[in-house]
Amino acid sequence: MSSDKLQAIISEYQMLREEIQRRSTDQMHCVVASVLSIGVLISLIAQNPTKYSPVLIVIPWILAVFGIIWLDCNCSIFLLGQYIRDEIEGKKLPALLESSEINWIGWQHYIYKKREKWKFPSYIVFILPFFYFVIPSIVCVIAYIILRLYGIITMPKTIEWCFLAIGIIFIIILLYSWYKSYETTKGR
Repeated sequence: MSSDKLQAIISEYQMLREEIQRRSTDQMHCVVASVLSIGVLISLIAQNPTKYSPVLIVIPWILAVFGIIWLDCNCSIFLLGQYIRDEIEGKKLPALLESSEINWIGWQHYIYKKREKWKFPSYIVFILPFFYFVIPSIVCVIAYIILRLYGIITMPKTIEWCFLAIGIIFIIILLYSWYKSYETTKGR
């Protein structure tokens, strides 16, 4: 009976670790895909700035979508790790092994203790999304507006306002996702 319970706990642990690995891979795909997409768009703009400058307004869309996915994966990874730490390492294994404290097991407990001392989430979790997804999106919208004010970019006003509004909405959603991700992971 105890062996079956232990096997069930190990299976659950392995499935959760696989999910963490899958989401980490998805995060890397988001970064790679956004770098490639933005690189293509910037090289297009560099070829003929007058003709392709309106493409600037699409960059926040791309960064926001990939950023939101990256941040969602970040929250899920954190919550999965927290579940492993609190439920599997903290309750299920000690109950099965009839011990109130198991100091010899648990990566999640180890990293939690390190973060507790530091009182700040990982730089990758906090700074990367802000400097990679949020700031460039805002810069692109500002650059677009400046180029529009100086008459370098001309588009039909209706299309222009729709593109700008969508870009700004995406940036707001991205900022909200970044804030929620930070709130989920800070100090835990």
